[in-house]
Amino acid sequence: MVEGFLCRAAGGTPALLAGRIEPAGEWGYDPGVLREPYMPVPFKASLITPESVVLEAHVHAAQIPAFDGLVGILVNRAPLLAKLGTGILRLDIAEPGGAAGEPRRFLVSGGYAQMKGDELTILTTEAIPAGQISPEMIAGEEAKLAAVQGVDEKALEQRRALQARIAAMHMAQNGPLNH
Repeated sequence: MVEGFLCRAAGGTPALLAGRIEPAGEWGYDPGVLREPYMPVPFKASLITPESVVLEAHVHAAQIPAFDGLVGILVNRAPLLAKLGTGILRLDIAEPGGAAGEPRRFLVSGGYAQMKGDELTILTTEAIPAGQISPEMIAGEEAKLAAVQGVDEKALEQRRALQARIAAMHMAQNGPLNH
């Protein structure tokens, strides 16, 4: 099955077909057979902090900031248990009826994410909606970074953690950098 590909319509003219094209026997695809567009199946996602359940929703996709990089999650994914780092969690919310809604982004710091069956559970120490991150919050974190003294291992780890947090806050405010 191919979705949205360039084919030759009647008369040999190119046509981009949006939707699902079903295989037509051993000779490939029949450009005359157009199926309805593919709608991804949503799965349940829960975002939980020690204080509260921040979000319970059905989503089409998730992007989690694992400690060693970003992990994309779709429905029917193999089971996963990932340690979270500091970064932006993106959840593509499914509207009632299965339509794609607006993505929701959160700054998360530490914790774990588990995908089991059709359910994603994210346990984190903090989850701040991207829209609530202000320049004042970033300035406060930069002041903490400037106050870290010393060159021992503990001070270096504090600097690294604060730098990752500040970078994630900037990304939450401005979106990903394009360079």
